[in-house]
Amino acid sequence: MRCVLISEAAIRASRTVCTRHIYCAPESRSRSGSPIRAIRLQDARKRRDTGCLARGYDRDVPDLDLDEEDHKILTCLRANARESAEDIGKQVHLAGGTVRRRITRLEKLGVITGYTVALNHDLLGSSMEAYIQLSFAGTADVHAILEGVMDRPEVREAMTMAGGPDALLRVRVGDQMHLRQVVADLRTTVESLERTQTMIVLGRYWHGAKRLAND
Repeated sequence: MRCVLISEAAIRASRTVCTRHIYCAPESRSRSGSPIRAIRLQDARKRRDTGCLARGYDRDVPDLDLDEEDHKILTCLRANARESAEDIGKQVHLAGGTVRRRITRLEKLGVITGYTVALNHDLLGSSMEAYIQLSFAGTADVHAILEGVMDRPEVREAMTMAGGPDALLRVRVGDQMHLRQVVADLRTTVESLERTQTMIVLGRYWHGAKRLAND
């Protein structure tokens, strides 16, 4: 299965009050001399062709003004990013061409940052997933330490934390013995490491997607 990578920061930035936009021609004057503004029908037609006539989806709309249809498309892509635009369109009640244009726009805006795959780790020899909390001495350079930790093949992600441990690692290992070796190696080789706590993942659920037990 192919998965979509989405910028959550961009999603949060889009959750603002959306206003309707009207495309107007440059100010002109009526016969009486008073200023008038006329709607440019050709711009309205362009907006209709993009499937977004009601809210002026194109150039006059703020870059991150996402609407309900955009979020529905993202939900479909989270579930299966290989799904065709036509199939997604059936789910969100839009034409396939409109879905493709919206996906392209989301990519250009940086909302969609890339695509990846969901792997069956049972077949790859790394079926066990765990999180390891790391607590360091007060003078430790956590960012520099984590850069070195990321060179280890078992470490898939490293995050700095607030409100408890200093960092959190997500690791993939073959079995419990392999996990024990990884933790022991961290304790003996990582500078200024004072304490670790390990949590084994039993299952995983994704927002807007079916359960991916082996992701």
